[in-house]
Amino acid sequence: MEFIDKVIGDENFVLVGSSFGGYIARYLLKEKFDRVNGLLLIYPLIFPQLNKANIDKDLEYITHKNNDTKMRINQRIKKEVKKAMENTDFSFLEKITKEGQKISTNIDNLKTPFEKPTLILTGRQDKEVGYKDTFNILNNYPRATFCVLDKAGHNLQIEQEKIFNQLVREWIYRLEEVYK
Repeated sequence: MEFIDKVIGDENFVLVGSSFGGYIARYLLKEKFDRVNGLLLIYPLIFPQLNKANIDKDLEYITHKNNDTKMRINQRIKKEVKKAMENTDFSFLEKITKEGQKISTNIDNLKTPFEKPTLILTGRQDKEVGYKDTFNILNNYPRATFCVLDKAGHNLQIEQEKIFNQLVREWIYRLEEVYK
């Protein structure tokens, strides 16, 4: 919280979080509710303990039929994941994961629904955090576009790039409509 107050000051802001970052974004929303203008959750972790996630482990990943598309997606995942892994501070990540598991408040128990532009994207074939648990938080977001993308796992922004980009653009347009 100190970081947000120091860097952003009294300004309002939007929150974007993917995976565990989606869990953190929802925590920040609960803590800074009146200052958040919009929310984007990309394959959000719903429970801080991964073993609680409702995941279709037997669901077969549906691949793209075109070999060029498969190759491009695999190359991009390797490139981006490798770069991200090289820049990851694993000790910090382990620390915030443990701290996240200690959060005693129910981050999804909001006083009132978050009635601002929200986009929640999940992958039908996500074997890391799944998609089913996300249904449990939808009532908190009456202005949400919620999408479970087929042929997408825990890299849906790469696996379904065109749809991802279009949905994010539409979310940004909704933000602009409200905050012009």
